[in-house]
Amino acid sequence: MSASNSAKASQLTRGLWLSSWFPKLKLPSRNWLIFLGVSSTMGVAIAYDKYRTKLIKDAFVERASAIGKETADPFFQPRKLIVYLSPSEIARWSFKQHVKPVLDAAAIDYDVFDASRPGKIQENIRQRFFDGKALYQEQITAAKAAPQSAVSRMLGYKPAEPIPEPLTPQELEKFSHDVGIVAVGRDAWRELLNGVNEGSLGDPESLVVNEVAAAAALAPSKKEELKNPKKRPPMHWVSPDLLESRIPPPKFEYPPIGYIRARNFPGFRNFPARVVEFFNERGAMESAGKAALMVAFDNTRKAETEDVTVDEEMERRSVAWKAVREKKDNVPPRAITIHESVLNKLKIYTD
Repeated sequence: MSASNSAKASQLTRGLWLSSWFPKLKLPSRNWLIFLGVSSTMGVAIAYDKYRTKLIKDAFVERASAIGKETADPFFQPRKLIVYLSPSEIARWSFKQHVKPVLDAAAIDYDVFDASRPGKIQENIRQRFFDGKALYQEQITAAKAAPQSAVSRMLGYKPAEPIPEPLTPQELEKFSHDVGIVAVGRDAWRELLNGVNEGSLGDPESLVVNEVAAAAALAPSKKEELKNPKKRPPMHWVSPDLLESRIPPPKFEYPPIGYIRARNFPGFRNFPARVVEFFNERGAMESAGKAALMVAFDNTRKAETEDVTVDEEMERRSVAWKAVREKKDNVPPRAITIHESVLNKLKIYTD
């Protein structure tokens, strides 16, 4: 074999060896192109959304940290909030991811009330206002019974209304106008306002009266359960007709309230909106973070009718109340009922 033929043979052998390890590059099939195009597009969209969400969250945290870094007096008591979460996973997730970092950065003390079932927030708010009215009445009675000072008797001064004494720490746990109330989710917002309305215009006796009226709306098998307190339906409310004839709202100052949106799109018809929301967490972060920042800065204004009906369409799609309605149990009314006199006393967080 000649030298030229030997060189050609070695080149051919080397080419076969390289081709076995590095096959000839070619375009993937149509199915692979579709898969790679869709998956890469989704991956880029998710990565961009996460990146933008982190930037928005860091911006809100940085603005809220200015409050937490302020120098305070040694005897200064930090602001306190009660955060009510709607009975849904989306509300819990929204609070943990979007609201909690802002409140923590602002060094605000807060308690979380996680409702285990629909109607529980309304009961808790209503009972807090019942306790507040009882404490206020006790303070007024004690102030009236207190002896008048010699200077006041000499000058003939008699206040139009006795000035109540400051609340004790034990009483502050029951009710205080300095403790803000925040609702995360439309369901919690509806129950909060209904609870404030019932607690302001109603009293514990009105619950018993309405409980008998509610029994008439139940099936005959359910009426038997009312005779046994252990089997009594846990959710009760004061009927709006009864509230119209009640006494005016109390004269003490109401705590500020706030609403933080928790986007929820249950049901098959909302599947497209749920897909869009999956790639738009930055929108939810911006909405919830802005509302949490307003709560942190403690700027309030007088509540208006538009504040009551905010996100009303989202509340209709709530999966929690849909499950309860299917059981046909004793469920509080879904509509928000709040008297004008009560609405005029409310303060809402604003920017």
